[in-house]
Amino acid sequence: MRPGAPGPAQGPHKQPSVPSAGPQAAARKPFTTTADGESAKTITHDEARLDIGSAALDEPAEIGITPLTPEQLPVLAPGWTTSPTRHR
Repeated sequence: MRPGAPGPAQGPHKQPSVPSAGPQAAARKPFTTTADGESAKTITHDEARLDIGSAALDEPAEIGITPLTPEQLPVLAPGWTTSPTRHR
């Protein structure tokens, strides 16, 4: 697995372990919801948005969004971008 890649899916009701980063991290709580696996769904939390297509899941799945501070994010390799406006 490449550094920074998501790990294996976690079981229901488990939150990823994220080190505390002070008051900013405490103010931005993780969010979880269930996608039913039958219809398209858009999940938003803070500034994050995830569009799940109707054919993306074979069965219902719990989806989680965990806010991270800049210090918790890995440095991107040259050529990688986090710009949501750049489509390939």
